[in-house]
Order: sequence, then C-alpha cells, then structure tokens
Amino acid sequence: MYIATYIIDIAALIYLMGLLYSNAALNTSRKKPFLIAIILTIVIILSEAGTVLTNNGSLNLRGINIVCNVLGFILTPMIPIAITLIFSRMILTTHKLLLISTFINIVATALSPIFGFIFYVDANNQYIRGDYFFVFIIVYIINLLILVIITLEVGKTNNYPIIGKLVGLSIFTIIGTSIQIVYPFTYSSWHCVTLSLLLYFF
Repeated sequence: MYIATYIIDIAALIYLMGLLYSNAALNTSRKKPFLIAIILTIVIILSEAGTVLTNNGSLNLRGINIVCNVLGFILTPMIPIAITLIFSRMILTTHKLLLISTFINIVATALSPIFGFIFYVDANNQYIRGDYFFVFIIVYIINLLILVIITLEVGKTNNYPIIGKLVGLSIFTIIGTSIQIVYPFTYSSWHCVTLSLLLYFF
C-alpha cells in the first residue's frame, strides 16, 4: 500500500516539475528553489520507500537501509528551507546563522551509523531511534518555524493578498509532518509535503 502511495506522490511531483518548466510567468529565482524542493522530496520519498522495503529484511540489505535513513534524516529538514527560498532568499544572505542547526543535524546524522546519535540500524537490520533523535526533531521544527516567520514577513512587506493561504499551507505542512514524528509508521509526511508543494504552486 505504501509503495503505491509513494508512486502517486512521485508522479504528482514529476507532473509539478513539468508545470514549472512550462510556466513562463514564474521567474527563475522562484523556479529554482521550487525545483530543489521537488527533487529533495522525491529523493526523500525514495529513501523512505527504501527503509520500508529493507527494514527487518535480509541482513544483506542493512547497508541500503542505513543509507536510506541517512539521506532521509539529512534532507528532511532542508525541505522547509527550500520552500522558504521560494518567497525570500534572505536566509542565505542576512540570516545565515539560522542554518547552523541544519548543519548540526547533517553532522549528527552522518555519524549516526557509527554512534547512533539520530538513529541506529542494529545487526539484525532493525531501525531504532537514537538517543539524540530529539536533535532532528528540534532542527525540523526550527526550519518549519523559519518557513512560517519568513512567509509572514514577506507577505507583510509585499502586501500579498494570499498571505493567509500561505500561512495555512505552512501550518498544514507542520501538522502533516508532525504526525509521522509522533507515529513513525504512519508515513504521512510526504503525502502532505507533496500536496503542499502543489498548492503552493497553484
């Protein structure tokens, strides 16, 4: 069942990518972060599918399981940042310090296969949340808050009439992805992100 939904999500994202390329009204500075967000989401969906297929499976698949988890935990907090860049690039210019937590998560995740900081895949190929899994959660929440705050700032500065819609989409993304953090086997996050990206575009 999950594989079917992953396929649907990826198909929708590829369709959105096609819409972006054919949209002449959207300038390049907006298209690029949109494409980055789409590509990141596709990679994360594939990574999550990889963990679903390999977890508790053959011990020969343990390496793939680890790689998929590393990719998922590293890239997931980057999605809100990519969406933020659709509206404003200030986080890359005047707010670079806000990215420190993201780099901390990258390092902690990269070291997790050895030290089990964020997650660990044991000798039986079973996934276990690490003692510092909360670091990933905190970083993800920080980046989601950055998305909401910058969306509000840009909306007020430019008097966007759809600011309520943008904030609503941000909150929808937060709620949708939070469900999977609380219930890790729900696999709802990327359906919500896919839908949010589609709604952001339209």
